[in-house]
Amino acid sequence: MKKILRAIIILLIPILLYYGLFLRFEPNNFFGLRAETPSGAVFGAIRQYRENPSASVIVGDSRTAHLDMDRVEQLTGRRFSNLAFGGASLKEELDLLDWLLKHYPEINEVVLGSSFYTMNAAYNFDRFSTIETALANPFAYLTSKSYNLEAMQNLIFWLQGEKLGGGQDETEDPANYKWADFTTPTGYEVSLRGEIGNYLEKIAPYTEKWEPNTKQYERLLELIDSCAEKGIRFVVVFPPMHPAVREYDVEARGIDAGMAPLLAGLAASPATLLDYELTSPPDFAEDQYFDGFHLDYQRGLPEWTEMLCEELR
Repeated sequence: MKKILRAIIILLIPILLYYGLFLRFEPNNFFGLRAETPSGAVFGAIRQYRENPSASVIVGDSRTAHLDMDRVEQLTGRRFSNLAFGGASLKEELDLLDWLLKHYPEINEVVLGSSFYTMNAAYNFDRFSTIETALANPFAYLTSKSYNLEAMQNLIFWLQGEKLGGGQDETEDPANYKWADFTTPTGYEVSLRGEIGNYLEKIAPYTEKWEPNTKQYERLLELIDSCAEKGIRFVVVFPPMHPAVREYDVEARGIDAGMAPLLAGLAASPATLLDYELTSPPDFAEDQYFDGFHLDYQRGLPEWTEMLCEELR
C-alpha cells in the first residue's frame, strides 16, 4: 500500500506543479487567489454586471477594457458597464452581446470595440461557451485548453520581463524608452521603440494570414439591424493604434484595402461608426502609446477617453 501511495504522490507532483503555475498565470484570477484581478478579466466583469446591471454596455477587447469607467460616467452622464476583455475575438464579443441582450432586455445602448485585428478570419477564438460553463463549473476552467494556453503564454511573457497586469501597468516613463533596429514583418529595416517592434512581431502570425471574417462581420450587421429595430443605440468603435503598426503591417500587407468595404458597410448601417484606427486616427505623440495597440494609461488613454465620450455624449 505504501508503494502505491508513493507512486500516486510521484505522479501527482508534476500535475500539482503545473496547476500551481496555472493559478499564478491564468488571465482572470478566477479563484480570487491573487491580490489583484486584472482589469478586463471577463469573469469578474460578468459577475459584476450580474450584481449591478446597467442599460449601457461596452464589449470589446483589451483596447476598450481599461477605460476609467468613473470618468466615462462623468463625461457621458450615464453609467456604462464595461464587459470588454483581453484577447476577445469578434465572435466572442458577439456571443457575449447575444447573451447580454437575451438576459437583460433593459439594455438600450451598446458600444462594441473592434479592430482590423479582430475582423480577421485568422483571429477567431471561440471561448464563450467555455465562459458560460466555467461560471457554473470551475473544473471546466481548470481544464480549458484556451485558458491553459493563455496561462503558459503569460508565463513566457513574465520570463521575458513583460508586464502582465494590463490597465494601470500599461505606462512607461519616456526616459526609460529603449530603441532598437527591427526587421518589419514585410522586410523593412527600421529603428523602433522596443515595445512597438516587439508588438509587430507578436501580431505577425495573425496579420500575415489576414482575410475578412465574413461570417462574423455579417452576423455583426444583422445584430446592428436587430438592435435598431428594438430602439437600441449601437456604436462600433475602432480604437487608435500606433502609426508603425499601420505603416509597417496594415498598409504594407494591404489590410487597409481589405478593411475599406467592411468600414463602408458599417458606416451605411444603423450603427454609429467611430474609426480612430484607420480612417480618422488621432494625432497622438509617441509617449501616448504604450505598445502597438494600447495607449499609455497615464498619457494617452485619458485623452482618447475624452474624445470617445464626446462622441458618445
